[in-house]
Amino acid sequence: MSHWLIHALDPVRAMCGDWCLHFWEVVGVWFTGLATFAAVILSLALARREGFRLTVSAGHRLMVGGGQGPPFPELLAITVRNFGSRRTTIEGVGWRRRPWQRLHGYQTFNMANALGPPATIEPGEAKTFWLPLSAEWAKDFVKDFVGRRPKVGVHLVRIIAWMPSGTRCSAFLEPSLKQWLLAKAKTLNTPPAAPQANG
Repeated sequence: MSHWLIHALDPVRAMCGDWCLHFWEVVGVWFTGLATFAAVILSLALARREGFRLTVSAGHRLMVGGGQGPPFPELLAITVRNFGSRRTTIEGVGWRRRPWQRLHGYQTFNMANALGPPATIEPGEAKTFWLPLSAEWAKDFVKDFVGRRPKVGVHLVRIIAWMPSGTRCSAFLEPSLKQWLLAKAKTLNTPPAAPQANG
C-alpha cells in the first residue's frame, strides 16, 4: 500500500533512485552549459562576419595620362576593401615571407608625397595606397623577401593590412606584381657585360 502511494505521489522517484536523479541533474547542467557556449560562439561568428570583413591586394599598375607616351610610370597599388557592415580603420600595411621565414616588413609611405595609413574605410568601399615602383625598391624587396630563388619566392610573399584592434587580413601578391618582381630579379642577377677592348 505504501509503495503504491509513493509511486502515485512521485512516479519518477519510484522508478529511478537518488543516484539516477542526480545523474540527470548533472546532464541537464552540462547540456545548459554547452548550449550557452554554442550560442556565444555563434553570436561571435555572426558579429565577425557582419562586422569586419576585409580583403587586401598588392599589384603592379601603369599610370597612363592624356598625351603621355611610354614608358609609363610604374606604381605599386595596395588595395584594402571593406565587405563588412561597419566602418573600419586601417592602421598599417606590411609584408611577410612564408612559410619558413617569419620575416615581417612595415611598408612606409613617406616618399614622393604618397599617402598611406592610417585610413578609414566605409562599408562597401575600398582604399588604395599608391607607391612608385623603382629599381632601388625592387633591389631591396627582392633581396629581403623574394630571396635567392625568385621563381619560388614570389609565391611565398604576402601583403598584410591590420586594424588598431589587431585584426589582420592578408593575401598573396597579384600576378602582375609577381611578374614585375621576377623581371627585376632577373635583371639584378644578370652580371654586367664586360667592356670590349678597341683594336
